[in-house]
Amino acid sequence: MKSAVPAVLLLLLTPAVAGDPPPQLRVRMDRGKTWHVDQTVEIDTDGPAPSKAADGTVAGARTSFKITEKWSDYCDSEEARVVKVVKRTYSSSKLKVGKTPGVSDIELCGFTITPSEAACTAAANKGKPQALTTRLLEMSPPELCVLLLPPGGANRTGAAWMVPAGNVRALQLTAMAGVGSVRGPAREALLLDLERLDAGGGQGALATLVNAKIVNVTARNIAQIKYAGEAALEDSRGTPGNTDIKLTAEGSLDFDMVEGRPVKLEWREVLTIPALKVDGVEQQKGWQETLTINRTYK
Repeated sequence: MKSAVPAVLLLLLTPAVAGDPPPQLRVRMDRGKTWHVDQTVEIDTDGPAPSKAADGTVAGARTSFKITEKWSDYCDSEEARVVKVVKRTYSSSKLKVGKTPGVSDIELCGFTITPSEAACTAAANKGKPQALTTRLLEMSPPELCVLLLPPGGANRTGAAWMVPAGNVRALQLTAMAGVGSVRGPAREALLLDLERLDAGGGQGALATLVNAKIVNVTARNIAQIKYAGEAALEDSRGTPGNTDIKLTAEGSLDFDMVEGRPVKLEWREVLTIPALKVDGVEQQKGWQETLTINRTYK
């Protein structure tokens, strides 16, 4: 998994200084400040279990799971204008795979996350998380909501922009960092899911270009943003070029433009896989996969 963060995204991590323009949609991680984040990521599906073919391709539905986490992000920097590192500490991580409780080694772990123009790097400074978790954290800036914001900033109702599919995929992968440290019988299936999502294409391309718009700005300068996207994806199970797989995405983000931080993120995507038929005979039943990501910040 490659980690590459465009330099323009890093501009959104710079603290405000005297003389700055009015509040904007810019993440401002001020030196010495701590954010507390609660996150739940869930995939719900009733499709066939994932499997890998001899050629390395992965087929089948993704594995149903739910992971609920709590962590704190502390901005540690020697200079007020430059965010040098974010120190993240996970206080809780509860995982359920299907109806079975699971275990993620990310609980009670700590990371030092360093943004730069070329990439973000993450290194464990507490505990023993698995290597995949570290690589997933490196898929986005320290605060992944940066991926959903306009690079040039915005602050007025009606402002609109596009979120690239690559940003949406990076958001999903980073949000699932705790899954990268799962232990137990479900590990293999969950890692296949992450591998497919990272590769993109076909049934694994659970990401699409998304339209974004500020629908309201409150008196306290809380920007309320709505997201929506839709795509037809190639069905890798059948005839090349067949785009019967449908993907819809929708979300909302409340963002405090004064504090420079998100307040609440809600994200939902539904992938609809039709039944596979050969000469009119059903070979595989169709199914739906629903991904939800919910975050609150304090």
